[in-house]
Amino acid sequence: MNRELLRQLIADEEQTLADIEYEIRRIERKLTELKRERDEHAKHLRDLRGLLNVEVNNGC
Repeated sequence: MNRELLRQLIADEEQTLADIEYEIRRIERKLTELKRERDEHAKHLRDLRGLLNVEVNNGC
């Protein structure tokens, strides 16, 4: 292989690696966002269940 072809192959691989790393970071950010949303909904559900328990205990 000639040098220019090797340089092009290296550049292509570097770009592919950069694209993959970018996509990984994007997915990690989305996963963090989804986990935060899950935690908010879990807290809301706990609060609602707590309210229901209060109502039941008060005989309502």
